Parts: sequence; structure tokens; C-alpha cells
Amino acid sequence: MPRCTKRASTYVKAGRGEPYPESDIQWKNDTAYTRTHLFFPKHTGKGEPNYEWHYQHFHPSSTSDSLTDFTDDVLRPRTKFFGNDLDTYNEEVQQRLCNWGKWLKGTIGFDGFRLDFVRGLQPEFVSRWVNGLPLQDGQQPFIVGEYWAEDGRYIKEWVDSVAKGGADIHAFDFPLKFTLTEMCNKSGDEFDMSRLAHAGMIRGFGLPADNVVTFVDNHDTGKEHDKWLVKDYALAYAYILTHEGTPCVFYPHFYAVTQHDVENPSLEVTAPSDLQQAIRQLIDIRRQYLGGTLSVLTESDKHLYVARRQGNGQKDGAIIVLNNHDTDTLSITLNVNPDGFTDWSGQTLVNLLNPKETITIGNDGQATLSAPKRGYSIWTIQ
Repeated sequence: MPRCTKRASTYVKAGRGEPYPESDIQWKNDTAYTRTHLFFPKHTGKGEPNYEWHYQHFHPSSTSDSLTDFTDDVLRPRTKFFGNDLDTYNEEVQQRLCNWGKWLKGTIGFDGFRLDFVRGLQPEFVSRWVNGLPLQDGQQPFIVGEYWAEDGRYIKEWVDSVAKGGADIHAFDFPLKFTLTEMCNKSGDEFDMSRLAHAGMIRGFGLPADNVVTFVDNHDTGKEHDKWLVKDYALAYAYILTHEGTPCVFYPHFYAVTQHDVENPSLEVTAPSDLQQAIRQLIDIRRQYLGGTLSVLTESDKHLYVARRQGNGQKDGAIIVLNNHDTDTLSITLNVNPDGFTDWSGQTLVNLLNPKETITIGNDGQATLSAPKRGYSIWTIQ
């Protein structure tokens, strides 16, 4: 590890949680310098580099570095946290990591990347790293960054900062995940569905849909029981698989793999086995019918949320109705023709989840739509 500014009995190796032996510490003017000189197993892949790593490559290697922990949502690229040992302000480190990205894309053939814990990386370096990747079919590869924050302002600021460097990047929609978790886990009396009208990075914080990856749970939230969905999973997937953004399906949900809490393995949850079929059906509907922009048709209903999504060039979109009432099928009458959408007045709507169920839209654009308790319906013109 780099160095410490005063004597102490133990010095912990970067990222390893084990003390340095006293023989590895050199003292000069009350400053301890460790003999950090790391080698990794020899890499033998085609064009794969073999580097030596010294203390100046790691945090903290300068007076502007920090080892402090943090709990807020703010970008802190000089803080060592979650194993980001390398000092990405070091020019040699930057160049090595850029070379590594080029090798993964050009030699191994990666077609996309997830960047972990981007709150610990300066946006300027992320832009440089992305811009250095070989193109794929003439375009930049798919990149998504994990900026874990409940306040989406910081996520948007990070995406915008990376874009200033000429790189196009996606971000995971953590604010939406937390809202959907509340919707599913809480009773209908505890969660107001009107919150969905401005939920998440797209409608809540103005991040373009092309820069957003939506999800219900992931490998991090899925290992902490206080963040799990524990019921009505299909409601959340009905939202992300019909709405804008790039949706991501959680493997344990799809295959009903039991999740265990990382701190207390006796706490567990398993998604219902019929969720896979619901997800498959929603993916098929998305692929066939949806692809354009979305307009929310309800703003103040406590139990019903209704939105109309444009189509994909082949189909003319659909209307999505979500109902979080605990006991009742609910219906609502409203105008289904928002500005900029095809006028469906006088057309017949069919429920894609139950094709025998149809509704005729009035000549004034009004239609009465319904959805089952703790469920959803999806309507399109016949």
C-alpha cells in the first residue's frame, strides 16, 4: 500500500485485508513506505500484457487521495472503496486499463461492458476508456455504468459528464428499482400508484431513455434481504418490459433460484415458478408491439396506473394498465389519444393477455380500461 503519514502497529495491504509484515515497511521521516511490487500469474493470451505494479499505482499514492468511507450518493473518485485499489488519476494506470479494454474487445471479442462502482471513477477517464475501445459494426460497444444512488440527480450528472468526453453510456435506474420494490412489496393502501408517473431516471430526472437500463433486482440488491422483491414480481416486470429504457431480467427471478441474504443465509426468498412464463409473454409483447415513446395517461389515481406506448414501425403500440389494489379488479375511463399518438377513436381494443376481452373506444377517444387485482392488462387495436 502506498504509504501512511504516521506510525501504527499494522498496515493493511490494498484490497487484501491482511497486514504487511514489518519487514515490508521502510521508514523515512516518520513516513512508512511499503514495498508494494505485485506480480500476477503470467498471462499467455495472444497480445495479453504482463505488468508489474508498484505503490504509486494504488490508492493512496498522493496527498489528494483518501481512504475514507462514504455513505452519500456523491461522486468520489479519489476514495478507495469496494476494491477500486488502482489510482485512475495515474497516467500509467489509465494507459494500462485502456490497453486492457482494447484487448478484451479486439482479441477476446467482448461486445459490451458493465462498469462497476463508477462513483469511484472520474468521468473524464471513463470517457477516455470508452473512446479507446475498438468499434463494433462502426459503432461504440454497449456500455452501462453502475452508479448506485437513490438520488437520480447524481446519476444523470455522471452520464452527462461522460458524454462531454464524447462517450455514449447507459446507467442502471436505481431510483426506479427502489420505487418498483415499494410498489410490489407494499399493500395497495401503502403505495400510491400516481408516483409511477414521475418515477425513475427517464420521467423523474430527465435522462434520455437511450441512456437508461431498467431492472427489478440485480446481483447486489439480490443478496441483501431488505432490498428484495418478495411478492407480485410480475407487476414490476410488466412495468420495465413495456416501458422505455433497456430492461434487464434478473436470472434468479427468471429461473426461480432461491436468493439468500449474504449476512444471514437463513433469510431467503424464491420467485414463483410461473413468473418465467409471465416474463416471456411480456418480452414477446415488447418485441412485437412496442418501441416508441410513452405517455402517462393517469396522474392522480391511487391504485391504477395507465400509460400508452408507441409502436415499433410494424405495430401501433399498446396501452398498459397496472392495478395494485389488494382485492378488487378496477377500471378507469379516460382519453386514450395523447398528443403525438395515432388517433384510436372508434377502434376496438383487445387485451393481449386475454384476447377474448375487447373494448370499443368512443368517437371522443374515451375508453374504459380495467386490470385485475395486483395485476396488469395490455391493450392494442385489433
